[in-house]
Amino acid sequence: MKHRVLVVYSDKCTGCRICEQWCAQAHHGEMNPAKARLAIHRIHDRQINVPVACSQCVKAPCIDACPTQCISRDETTFGLLLDASECIACRMCVDSCVRGCIKMDADADVPLLCDLCDGDPQCVKHCPEGALQYMPFGPKKGPGLICRNGPEGASHKLNLVPFSAPEFPPAPRPPPANGRRRCAMSKIIGGLAGNMLRVDLTKGEVERVPTPRDLFERFLGARGVGAYMLFHELAPHTDPLGPDNKLIFLTGPPVGTMAPGANKITVSFRSPLSETYSFSLCGGHLAAELKFAGFDGIVVEGKSDKPVYLWIDNQTATLRNADRLWGKQTHDTEDAIRKELGDAEIRVACIGPAGEKLVRFACIQADYHREFGRGGGGAVMGSKNLKAIAVRGTGSVKVADPAALGQIAEEIYAQLAEHPKARLRRQFGTAEMVEGTNKFGFWATRNFTTGYFEEANRLTGPELKDKVFIGDNSCYACPVACGKISPVTRGPFAGKKIEGAEFETIGLLGANCGIGAPEAIVAATAICDAYGFDTMSAGAVISFAMEAYEQGIIGPADTAGLDLRFGNGEALIGIAQQIADRTGLGRILGEGSRRAAEQFGVPDLAMQTKGQELATYEPRGVVGMGLSYAISPKGGHHMIAPTMGLEMAGDPNRRLIPDGKAQMVKDTQLIMTIVDSLAMCSSMRFVLGPEALLGLYRAVTGVVLDEKEALLIAERVTNIERLFNIREGLTRKDDTLPKRLLEEAMPTGPSKGNKVPLAQMLDEYYQLMGWDSDGVPTAERMRELALQEEWEVTRRALGQ
Repeated sequence: MKHRVLVVYSDKCTGCRICEQWCAQAHHGEMNPAKARLAIHRIHDRQINVPVACSQCVKAPCIDACPTQCISRDETTFGLLLDASECIACRMCVDSCVRGCIKMDADADVPLLCDLCDGDPQCVKHCPEGALQYMPFGPKKGPGLICRNGPEGASHKLNLVPFSAPEFPPAPRPPPANGRRRCAMSKIIGGLAGNMLRVDLTKGEVERVPTPRDLFERFLGARGVGAYMLFHELAPHTDPLGPDNKLIFLTGPPVGTMAPGANKITVSFRSPLSETYSFSLCGGHLAAELKFAGFDGIVVEGKSDKPVYLWIDNQTATLRNADRLWGKQTHDTEDAIRKELGDAEIRVACIGPAGEKLVRFACIQADYHREFGRGGGGAVMGSKNLKAIAVRGTGSVKVADPAALGQIAEEIYAQLAEHPKARLRRQFGTAEMVEGTNKFGFWATRNFTTGYFEEANRLTGPELKDKVFIGDNSCYACPVACGKISPVTRGPFAGKKIEGAEFETIGLLGANCGIGAPEAIVAATAICDAYGFDTMSAGAVISFAMEAYEQGIIGPADTAGLDLRFGNGEALIGIAQQIADRTGLGRILGEGSRRAAEQFGVPDLAMQTKGQELATYEPRGVVGMGLSYAISPKGGHHMIAPTMGLEMAGDPNRRLIPDGKAQMVKDTQLIMTIVDSLAMCSSMRFVLGPEALLGLYRAVTGVVLDEKEALLIAERVTNIERLFNIREGLTRKDDTLPKRLLEEAMPTGPSKGNKVPLAQMLDEYYQLMGWDSDGVPTAERMRELALQEEWEVTRRALGQ
């Protein structure tokens, strides 16, 4: 046999860990990366998570087990080295290898390499980046990181276990053709870990409880289950920053499997920014790690009398003292926790000083540069004295039909590889949207005074890739790798690196503040990341302050001497730091744009709805997004019903007229509710239509839903979200937009002369949803959606 080596090209690897899933499934029939023969390590430093590949373990117990110390680690390549002259064939390395990769063979002369699956390595076959290669072994054969032998010419006695990859486990028998179809719902729904955690910070207690499987059937998962639980567990008018508010973290059934893009975790809470129902999603690797640890979600309630963090180590969970962590920035907090727990692979979600100081749009940071971004979940966490949640998981996720899931995953990989939009997203990240959004005049510029930014050419995807981005990064099991790594060259974090900036950040810290210098946007983003607050709300509230400054409402005395005019990158960085520190003007701006504008007596300058700042799409240039912002249960948010692409399809001028937009918003809203509830990345929508999405759901859970049933569940979720806000006193008057967008025609650019005809679209939308003219769901619609109990709870809260 001609020996071959698995070579990893680290410049291509984005750390998605897809190879680990396929390896574990092929070798063990389990979706459990901890059992893979290949390990994609993520080396955590202060700048960025660097994916490094090695065919052995992070800690390499064979090194510790070897009595003659003939095995060592190459610190440059992270490969294992063998000094064959010292090997005594004691087999202690074989016994210590948790991945079963090593055996003793006195007659063989091959290096310590990855198990090669009888010449058909699954990891090579399924790597979306082409970062793995199977090639003949020899000294200095190819670049990248390899597990290789010792000094050239040395003989040795270590070999790998021969292995023939088994077939995937057989599919279960097909469900009956009639009636409600499910796979033993009374006992199991595939994809679920089966347990959740309830954390009472007031009592200092952590309880393990069964996952409410019936809710995952009725509401799919993540967003849907979170909305139901928050509605039933939170009393009306709960103080968002009081101990009675809750943080409900939930994953979806596909998370932790090989389903591409199934990597989101949601957190549901009452927002301190909008005082409405809110939820936020986070990508990265946290969701999968929680599932591997054996939990589908975490409910956090109460308030600790001192700073603590939650440590989840597989099936166990404890609260630990966090006094020494309080005040630390997000990256430093992650590093400190990993050091304390002695494991660089632990996943951490934490808050920074902004959350501790209750900035109302503080976020929860995970994996250094992934966030639960919108709504102020970080402030809720800070109000509870909860500094972080740390997770380590090495378990498996069981699905109903692994063979079908593997086939669907391969189809998705192939489709994404060819899809034009996905190819752009892979190459340029979300910055690929800059050019088109600006070209058609709906890119919010200078606090939404117009929709066309003259310096947009400096911020396009190709321009940033050429001059700013230096690498790619992936969330778990995602073949798109839209995360773009950027060096920070200005501001207090110069010399560090961030992931991004993302399109929304580029828009709101960039165009909306009149900033065309990418290095200033990256520097401001680094401050937001390190201190833990939402770049979108930050950009919106700073752009409000810039307009107020230019109008003379805010002066140099308010800004500590900063010249806060549009286009001043240094002022952008300076005010971002004031928000982070809660000093100077930052004390006011940290309350959000609605409260800040009210304090300065100019409420109409705040570009928000329901208290949450709008996203970067200027709705006078894409009117369906105006309706989407207005009806959003959490305030101005673009992903409740992201219609911008559909509005441009065919005739781009469709974006300027209201006809058909209510139906478009409803349809998009329901699809997004399904996507969010399954905890899928929205980028998967490029190729996952409803039929494919439900096929994936069926393969994971064993539950067969048709499109009509799935959309009914989505309506159930959106209506429970609506009832939550109605219970809080919200009415049609809150489904609105800033006066500027309704009454002032777009002054310049390709959308010049247009306004948002909201009233017409809102009436039509209410009718389509089965709501009355004030936006209240009708009793008949509540019966159709099986929400009679929730309807009665809402009526009682309103005194009806």
